[in-house]
Amino acid sequence: MKVKDKLKEVFELVGIYLDDNELNKDLELDSLQFVTVVIEIETQFLIRISNDFEDYSDLVTFEDFYKLVNAYFEE
Repeated sequence: MKVKDKLKEVFELVGIYLDDNELNKDLELDSLQFVTVVIEIETQFLIRISNDFEDYSDLVTFEDFYKLVNAYFEE
């Protein structure tokens, strides 16, 4: 399964459903949704996302999360 498709499933698991034309749209996640998405990403992709909260301000769209996850597999 492609990373993008699996990531879409992660968002759906936490109740966020996205069409392909919404991938660059601001998700407007509240803090609980944000943490839930990050935890679910860690669980589903078997990665550990840094706790550097300064980087989190850049995660506002699906594409931002996609780039983050992809970075873990490019290393």
